Amino acid sequence: MHEKVIFIAWRRLSRRTRDLAKTIGARIVLIPHGPPYIRSYTETINMLKKEKPEVVIAQLPQGPLLWTLVRMKKKLRYTLVADVHTGFIVYGSIKEKLLNKPFVKLLRECDLLIAHNEDMYEILRRFNENVI
Repeated sequence: MHEKVIFIAWRRLSRRTRDLAKTIGARIVLIPHGPPYIRSYTETINMLKKEKPEVVIAQLPQGPLLWTLVRMKKKLRYTLVADVHTGFIVYGSIKEKLLNKPFVKLLRECDLLIAHNEDMYEILRRFNENVI
């Protein structure tokens, strides 16, 4: 049986996400709404319940996206992969820190983390040993 793989992003889609999704054959779901992310949360939950994916890949840095996916992972039993962009761990503004730092520990709940470079790889290993 072919796995249902969904690559989800909130607000905007990165070029890297498009390329990676194409390479692995994942369907991209872009939920374009910004903060406070209430609409994004609702649309994500509805989409996950409808699609029932086997693998969900999250384009981070939106911390609330990771929280939503970790919460639903337990209910829908999918494999959760986080494509961790630098802004999720390294903050350029107080806004980025407020939106992401409270959710960093949730990286432990992911089945796999994708790092962008060697420095990110080393940082992410502190949260989860399953990093590529």
